[in-house]
Amino acid sequence: MSTKHSLNTKKITKIRARKLWEKGIVIYLQSCKLPFYSYMQLPCPIQKQINLSFDSQVDEFIHYNCDYERGYYPHFYIKMEDYNEQ
Repeated sequence: MSTKHSLNTKKITKIRARKLWEKGIVIYLQSCKLPFYSYMQLPCPIQKQINLSFDSQVDEFIHYNCDYERGYYPHFYIKMEDYNEQ
């Protein structure tokens, strides 16, 4: 499932996000009940790092940013220019 969002971002699946993350593309996480650009919480960029895996970065985001009000799981986004290159 991929849908286009405002300001040149595209919502992608977790599987697609993992593949792009492994290529070094920046992935943005946002709680599921919030729009991409929300006054309550800014999107969180994650990027491939030596000491952190994709799953550990997503788990940390869920632990600190997902709850009853904002949603229990993240949505994954990418900038359109990065998506068009793939």
